[in-house]
Amino acid sequence: MRLNSVAFLGLETVLVEVEVDSQKSEEIQLMIVGLPDAAVRESKDRVTAAI
Repeated sequence: MRLNSVAFLGLETVLVEVEVDSQKSEEIQLMIVGLPDAAVRESKDRVTAAI
């Protein structure tokens, strides 16, 4: 599944593309690429916990 959205950087917007591939598995794998700063990269732990 592919989703397009935007992120706000001050008064400007940046296109964000999200692509998800899911399948049954014992192990959770989460890959986040192309992130602009460390605060967003740290969201990986929060997303994994939510899943």
